[in-house]
Amino acid sequence: MNNLKKDWLLWLVLVSLFVIGFIFYPQLPDRVPMHWNASGEVDGYGSRFAGAFGMPLLTLGIYLLFVILPQVDPRRQNYDKFAAVYELLKWAIILFLAVMYFVTLTAGLGFAPNVGLITKLGVGILLVILGNYFGKLRHNYFVGIKTPWTLANEEVWVKTHRFAGPLWMLAGLVFIITAFFDHPATFWVAMGGIFLASILSVVYSFWLFRRLS
Repeated sequence: MNNLKKDWLLWLVLVSLFVIGFIFYPQLPDRVPMHWNASGEVDGYGSRFAGAFGMPLLTLGIYLLFVILPQVDPRRQNYDKFAAVYELLKWAIILFLAVMYFVTLTAGLGFAPNVGLITKLGVGILLVILGNYFGKLRHNYFVGIKTPWTLANEEVWVKTHRFAGPLWMLAGLVFIITAFFDHPATFWVAMGGIFLASILSVVYSFWLFRRLS
């Protein structure tokens, strides 16, 4: 209950998404664009209900996960050590999903938002924020780089996240830069940045664990 009271502003955002969905539901078509390919073309549709309330329901679910996870994590005592970062990540992800909802909604209403630009900028900013604060995450089972080696050794956890932080920030910058180039290949370049950052983080955690063992 204390968390819910503290998050009153986030609840205002969540409620606003549902209110907007109710307002525009009658104006949405039976088939609402829901997914775009690397070329920015619609390749997936959803129902009117999914277009109006799918993303708000997903956003509400993600928020509730943020509330529940610290209560069920076996290392829940560590969440107090990165509480400010946890709050920031919660806000960043909720706002990102809210922006994606408005993109989908405006597309369903017949407008033509630049989906590629908005999505890449949003993902890029989110990755930069995540990478910037990776080093402040403390040992837990839900948030961060969870490999068998980071979960088994707290020193490996700390050093892996400090190593990975700049990599994820660079991956985010690649997303931001490619957002301004209207070519399908830029999507794969940006995804390659995430893939490389992920692989290097996993390999480093394994190598460090072996070195410390």
